[in-house]
Amino acid sequence: MVSNMLKRKLIFITLAWDREDVLLRHTIDWISESRRHFQSVSVYATHVRLELSSEASANINIYEIGGGSALKRLKGIIRLFFLAVQLSIKNERYAVFYHMNVLPVLIMGSLLKIAGVPQGLWYSHKVSGLKLKIAAKLVNYCFSTSVETFPFNSKRVKGIGHGLDQSWKPQKIYSREVNSLLVVGRVSRVKKMKEIILANSRVLENRPNIRLIGQIQEKAYFEEILTLAKLLGVVVEYAGELEREELRSELLAGSMIYSGTRGSVDKAVLEGGVSGCFIVSQNSTVMTASGQKAIIDKEFQVDISKLNLQSQIEFFLKIQERVDIRNQISQLCSEKNSLSNLMSTIAFYLNK
Repeated sequence: MVSNMLKRKLIFITLAWDREDVLLRHTIDWISESRRHFQSVSVYATHVRLELSSEASANINIYEIGGGSALKRLKGIIRLFFLAVQLSIKNERYAVFYHMNVLPVLIMGSLLKIAGVPQGLWYSHKVSGLKLKIAAKLVNYCFSTSVETFPFNSKRVKGIGHGLDQSWKPQKIYSREVNSLLVVGRVSRVKKMKEIILANSRVLENRPNIRLIGQIQEKAYFEEILTLAKLLGVVVEYAGELEREELRSELLAGSMIYSGTRGSVDKAVLEGGVSGCFIVSQNSTVMTASGQKAIIDKEFQVDISKLNLQSQIEFFLKIQERVDIRNQISQLCSEKNSLSNLMSTIAFYLNK
């Protein structure tokens, strides 16, 4: 445990402080946990939902830097530049953490690097570009769920798991009905949902229903999915966008969850693992990050890498075996993606 005298003051730069933002609401959990690992925390967010500012505590300050119109973005850029100047000349121990946002690194990174202020960037997508490559050279560390989820190789990359709030996780998982395969997240081509529909059509017995949860980002693709499912006789239900608690109820009731993205790890899929869902995926990165690969390799003596076999995994097992493996997946996924461990690791590097 680092002494409070040795802890740095953290500048946490993110896109939103908003519990209703489906993609970024988990950031508030990260910020709350970071209080334990730094002397103080100051949050600079493009968007702040003011009615949620009561979630700030004595050692968290929240500032809105602005975004949206060209004028607001320009003001935000100027504010971040002068923040970098202030941090560079202050005789105090600071560290800067950028959450999924490359532009602030380009604005602040050079000054802070010259001043010797430690900087870390969290980035966990396969989408890359020149901006990210420049940003990766300016920061001290690039944090990601695993080294595979960062778009390119770099000595600065640290694979540290994901940070999941597990306060809702059940102490023990019991038997549940085998009737649903969840697909959580934005409905778009990158999710490769047609693959699981095609795989499910090859399941002749005990075929689970596919349940889509999330925003329809590509309407034409959604229509294609429904048409394909109807043609192949696969049942697809659409639950719509759900609030956080409703989604967690679905995860606790569901039997399986699908991940079709390649080379990246969806947070919702890991939450499915924490809740005890079997993960159905050909993405080796998510299978390793969740801990399920190690469990499957230990428990099964045959290759079940094909999606149609994975979606029948529970029917290869007796009821007690299902329960035991669910609990193993939940425990290992929780350990590998603990929010406390993630922030502790980030603090270890940034408090140097």
